[in-house]
Amino acid sequence: MGLSAALFTLFLAATVSVSAQNVTVNVPSFDVGSIQLLPSNSWAQIGATGSYNGASQFLLSNQNQGRIIFTFPTSSSTFQWWGFVRSGGGRATVSIDNGPTTIVDYWDPNSDGSEPPVALYSVTNLTFAVHNVTIINIADTRIAADHFDQMNLDHFSLVGPWPTPQPAVPTFPAGTRLSEGDLSFSYHAHLALGADSPLNGGSGSTVELLFDTGASAGWVVWSGCTDPDCSGHASYRSSSQHFSNSSIEDDIFFGDKTWRVNDTVTLGNMSIPSSTFGAAFEMNTESTLDGNFGMAKSYCAGVLCSLYPNFIENAFEQGLLSNPTLSFYQLMPTDTPATGVTSKVAIGGVDRNKYTGAMDWIPLVGPASMWQSPWNKRSVNPGTGQVDATTTFTHMILTFDTGNPGHVGLPSDDWAILVNLVKGFQDSSNGDWLFPCASTMTWNFNGSQKRDYQFFITDRVVRQTVNGTQYCHTTTNDSGDTQNWITGVQFMGNFYLAHHFGARGVGSSLGFGVKNLAASAATASPVIGTA
Repeated sequence: MGLSAALFTLFLAATVSVSAQNVTVNVPSFDVGSIQLLPSNSWAQIGATGSYNGASQFLLSNQNQGRIIFTFPTSSSTFQWWGFVRSGGGRATVSIDNGPTTIVDYWDPNSDGSEPPVALYSVTNLTFAVHNVTIINIADTRIAADHFDQMNLDHFSLVGPWPTPQPAVPTFPAGTRLSEGDLSFSYHAHLALGADSPLNGGSGSTVELLFDTGASAGWVVWSGCTDPDCSGHASYRSSSQHFSNSSIEDDIFFGDKTWRVNDTVTLGNMSIPSSTFGAAFEMNTESTLDGNFGMAKSYCAGVLCSLYPNFIENAFEQGLLSNPTLSFYQLMPTDTPATGVTSKVAIGGVDRNKYTGAMDWIPLVGPASMWQSPWNKRSVNPGTGQVDATTTFTHMILTFDTGNPGHVGLPSDDWAILVNLVKGFQDSSNGDWLFPCASTMTWNFNGSQKRDYQFFITDRVVRQTVNGTQYCHTTTNDSGDTQNWITGVQFMGNFYLAHHFGARGVGSSLGFGVKNLAASAATASPVIGTA
């Protein structure tokens, strides 16, 4: 169920607070914003016994080069390295701020590999500050002169204030221009590709694609597809001017098979030649769209971390865009816009006419491909009072995914915590989960406006009344054995969104704006300066 803009505007005045006192901050092994595992291609994520957040990192190859670099996400005078003992030997050195090294012994000849993680190294007398830790795998000469064992990391643990990372707020230079196109529900964009692009003399006929921020790479039905499931779709036709085939076959989404091609992509009045995407010759029978273009970040800290750059980052690299920014003005079913105001997608910047007030630019997990918020603050109110649950929940990363039609998905252990906080229960007649109808959740992403986002986590349709409390279906769900929270259309669609990719992933940020539903939203006006 969509939530109205009026509801969110009202709730933006609500507050969420995390105590300024010190708390235990556990940093999972996959937190790429704080941790570097080197060599990067030699580590594997494994769900070992008792793994924190469900996964630990193990050095499976190049063990003589193993290194971990960790930067505290918050000030602390304490530090713990948690990992697993190994039966085949194991030694490493730990150095803090390039100071003296301490040898850590992680060998236990009696280990059978089933033990949970333990604190391999601890220190409690550091200065209260942000520190840098270097851990290096070294030879265990007790086993052999050149024996390097399987260094590993479950998590790091600190005691300090809850981390508050700073956002990268983009600036848009003079001359910034927007190219705007139509947007269907939900996040379905209309693109002219290849021979249909006006740049190539085409009519501008479009295909309808999901702009999926939870995926990289992409596909579109190819005119040469003979799979029966391709019938009934608009399709991509190659151009004679800009087409090239890399002869690389990719399996993109759920059985879709594509040839990786380069051709023209047109959105609105901008055409980007030599853009890479997948021309599908087999597709999933359940797909109702003509394609899916992944809009996750293609670069991680300057390094390509997807199959190829998306067409927006490609346009920036070609100098066609002054800013690699993708903006969504998605109208929800409960919105009441002025006459002439419709959903729009734009590339190149931020549209001042599409939001009111200031944009709330939020820090992201980095370097990483997904659009994810780290260390966000979370509180829950079952209708009887707000509870700060930031440190109660186990998983601290939230993924924003326009390809997810739902509201909020939680890993199973955090789902159990939420059910307990609101005193929810499962309907014995149909298995549906019921929460008190007034239940809300509040998020704060440490954004540039320090804005709080409060929203109902039920559909507010009364199903049962128990001891005077009304219960409704929850709009949250148990996502199973996952490591991150995820939110989709039912939350994101209530805001004007701007995805700033940064220069090859450096300085990327995600901006939230309160949607402007007035008549002025029918026209576009690019922001110059800071949004």
